[in-house]
Amino acid sequence: MRDVWSTPTEHRRRARETITRTITPAIDSVHMVRTAINVYSVRELDDSVLELIDRVAEAGYDGIQFSGNHTALDGDHEEIATALKETGLEVPPPHVSIEKLEESLDEVRIAYEALGVNEAAVPYLPQSEFQSVDAIDQTTRRLSALHDELDDENWDLHYHYHDHEFGNIDDEVTGFETLTERTDIKIELDVGWAQYAGRDPIELIETYGNRMPLIHMKDLDTDAEPRECFREIGEGDVDMQGCADAARDAGSEWLIYEHDDPEDPLASIDYGAEFLDSL
Repeated sequence: MRDVWSTPTEHRRRARETITRTITPAIDSVHMVRTAINVYSVRELDDSVLELIDRVAEAGYDGIQFSGNHTALDGDHEEIATALKETGLEVPPPHVSIEKLEESLDEVRIAYEALGVNEAAVPYLPQSEFQSVDAIDQTTRRLSALHDELDDENWDLHYHYHDHEFGNIDDEVTGFETLTERTDIKIELDVGWAQYAGRDPIELIETYGNRMPLIHMKDLDTDAEPRECFREIGEGDVDMQGCADAARDAGSEWLIYEHDDPEDPLASIDYGAEFLDSL
């Protein structure tokens, strides 16, 4: 593996450390949030997990959020741990399907605890799970039970929201409000999907920020059809700078780049890192 001390990742990290040491007295109250990429964005690549770790590190991110076809469950977790150590990448809570967590929690724990991780995010539940008050109640009970099971193992659970969890049912009941009010599950807000659902992601971060360590930085065209709405970060309708500022003010830990349908996944990796660094 290459000499990581000469990589762009290491240069950027050293530059950040130098800047922080230089101006810390003037910015004591500023929260430094880390950047990562959710690798669902590049699920079409044929790279192995180790090769993708290398690409993400080279782009200059602080972390890699495992998801889709590239996870600690898709390779030798000891080799993955070594690669992460050599590149300096950290691992925010990975995306793990609810079925995998319910049926194979021990396998998930072994793979990720080897990386120093004891958290997971459920990436998606279908719209049918939120289409009625009864459905929302059942979904809430299911996620709450999973939360309690993980809590017994000293793990934290996050849930990644799309647009359909914000849809109003009877008496303006929504899946989002129900889950946040009735459970202690952490909120992985996707700013693009929140905006697409007609909610203000900045306001949501300001309101629930103490439960939002992970912010997905996705951009969308809110006037486009759902399968055609994805835009490169900074080119859609989301106020990315406002979301980043709100996340810092709220004490969020990660700004995580995600693009569901990039034209060029490899170029998207680099562009996302540069954009997040500019915020």
